[in-house]
Amino acid sequence: MKRKRVQSLAIQIPNKKMRISTPDSSGTKIGSSSSTVSPQYREFVSSLVPVSKTYARGSTSFLTLLQDPEGRHFISKRIKSKSKHVQWVQTTEMLYNNEIQALSATIHCPETPKLVAWKIGGVSSTHSPPGTLPDNCDDDNDHQIIMEFIQTWKMEQGHRLPAQITATIAYFVLRALKSLHNADFLHRDIKPENILVSRDGIVKLCDFGICEKKQSLLSSPSAAFRGTPLYMAPEVISNGSESIDVKNDIWGFGITILQWLTGSNPIAAFPESEISQSLAPKKFLMEESGNLFQQINATHGQDCADFLRKCIADLADRHSAEELLNHKWIVDNINHSSDVDLRKRISTYISTLELKPSVPDF
Repeated sequence: MKRKRVQSLAIQIPNKKMRISTPDSSGTKIGSSSSTVSPQYREFVSSLVPVSKTYARGSTSFLTLLQDPEGRHFISKRIKSKSKHVQWVQTTEMLYNNEIQALSATIHCPETPKLVAWKIGGVSSTHSPPGTLPDNCDDDNDHQIIMEFIQTWKMEQGHRLPAQITATIAYFVLRALKSLHNADFLHRDIKPENILVSRDGIVKLCDFGICEKKQSLLSSPSAAFRGTPLYMAPEVISNGSESIDVKNDIWGFGITILQWLTGSNPIAAFPESEISQSLAPKKFLMEESGNLFQQINATHGQDCADFLRKCIADLADRHSAEELLNHKWIVDNINHSSDVDLRKRISTYISTLELKPSVPDF
């Protein structure tokens, strides 16, 4: 089936069917108890019609674009586990549980995807009323998450963003990170591909697939080594449990900002062996970052360079998302503007570019 070009962006979910309930504070994993069929849940899921059989594939899941009778679009992230090794199944269930909890914990943040429905094995829910997925997830061993759909646009590799646009997008991403970190979650894979920007200027931080609670990582430090090496903080690659902190995410965020401003990731210039052993980010920080920050100072100003120094720094000197939201570079570029005006600023810039629709990596 030919994939439909969807222009709708942030989906408005009907509250009477989709009100999110957050997992209880005791830390009980979602989907850990038995379930009963919810007619409300069955009605919602059975009303969704696939727009594309497979919208995109990832390493552990595939995405399907769905549409409800009113024309609203949703993205289904689904994985089949019945043919996999038991340990792999358990790991997958844990990751899906973490993703559901992280999305639920940030439900009031406009910059994170809105969770609509989920299914872990035989347990599922639109929220509080659990149920089963009748048509779009017909296997009890399936794991599925249904979220809002947002059409995003792909920029050419090496494209540079103006400083004001970069600061504006950074502001929205920092709001998402603040919300996530306040819930004690680490995203662990901050990079340009996981920051969605729509033609209407809506910014979303996505792909919560390897999110983890800080406390869980402290108790199992070997699990901390996940992410994309080009954007991983040196202390994460070194894999020391004493270095697990929500500010691990800020390093990747800083590298992303630097890439938007300069058109390239400075870590990519190092040999692959040095990247995988944490030598590349350490060398960059100690030997090359000073010169690059001086160039940023010359082209984008002292405040921009100082902002990057607060992101790309040793863990002890790295600033939190909340602190960075109050940095002068962000404050001056936002300048008390409303979210509507800021999104319009981004949208106006995007309208000047020739972009192709991209596939969101949820």
